[in-house]
Amino acid sequence: MSKMQFRQIGPDGLAPGRSALFSKTLSDTDAMLYAGISGEMTPLCLNETFAQKTPLKTRTVHPMLVAALTGGAILRLLPPAVQTVSREFRFPAPVFAGDTVTARAQIVSADPETRQVELEVACYNQREELVLEGRCTEILVTGEGMGD
Repeated sequence: MSKMQFRQIGPDGLAPGRSALFSKTLSDTDAMLYAGISGEMTPLCLNETFAQKTPLKTRTVHPMLVAALTGGAILRLLPPAVQTVSREFRFPAPVFAGDTVTARAQIVSADPETRQVELEVACYNQREELVLEGRCTEILVTGEGMGD
């Protein structure tokens, strides 16, 4: 029986300044699925009639759905798996259905011995407007079948 092998990074791959990107166009379906999974049934994201009466004039995408995209960038930077210690976000601008969001994760510091990595994350929409910024602490996870 063969074991699945995962790509891992060595200590040199933890250099401060290294970064990775992940992009996705967020749809109405994504917002509806996220609401169902999370239970976050805010009318600002789900009810167009309600949203039209707000200063935003239309439905937005759940901020934590946008934040989830940072995980895609983090795992492209730190394969194969991470244990999240903390993730903190600020949302300077809303995201709307149909926006293409690009998440960027960049290593700030890393401790090869403890495998703990500090990252800065940011998300931008298709107009290159900042829609999320934050910091994350992750621990690289290794285990059987992961090339250790």
